[in-house]
Amino acid sequence: MSSIEPVLRPGDIIATTGDGWLSRAIRWATRVRGESRTEVSHNGLVVQAGRTPDALIVEALLRVRCHTLRESYGRRPDHRVEVWSPINLSDEQRSAIAAAALARRGRPYPAWRLLYHLVDERLLGGRVVLRRLGRIGRRYRICTPLVAEAFWEAGLRFGESRPEELNPDSLRDFMLANPGKWRRIRDLRPVA
Repeated sequence: MSSIEPVLRPGDIIATTGDGWLSRAIRWATRVRGESRTEVSHNGLVVQAGRTPDALIVEALLRVRCHTLRESYGRRPDHRVEVWSPINLSDEQRSAIAAAALARRGRPYPAWRLLYHLVDERLLGGRVVLRRLGRIGRRYRICTPLVAEAFWEAGLRFGESRPEELNPDSLRDFMLANPGKWRRIRDLRPVA
């Protein structure tokens, strides 16, 4: 991969990781037995084109927020970002995906739902039990389901039946396993 920052487009997915305890805990919890090390712990979605530091993204943090990659990750050398671009999507599909994500700005991020993921992944062997039982609806989405839901509304899936079934590792595994549909355009590294 080139060190020149690529131009990101609406519908591109960012995957991030950091060195903090929460990032490490998410990577531990989402790793399936027998699988290689989990690399990422968070996802966001590009909603406006631009070079990597200046591309506008939507991601669920304390709330669903819209900002540039530089604003969120540029001052954090302990965080690394990679970018995946869908292949063969029309500009209309990319716009619809971005609009779906932007429509969720300001919604709360229910951090407590991370516990549902932890129990499902670690105690229930990856089955989606608490996530399904604790489903509150579209008003509350955490990072990867927020991204997946934007694609769902455009009629695109990631191999699961519901957005809340995805986590950062399973989404990345899907993209890696489908090189005819996804291309990594930026390796996992800090944003300058």
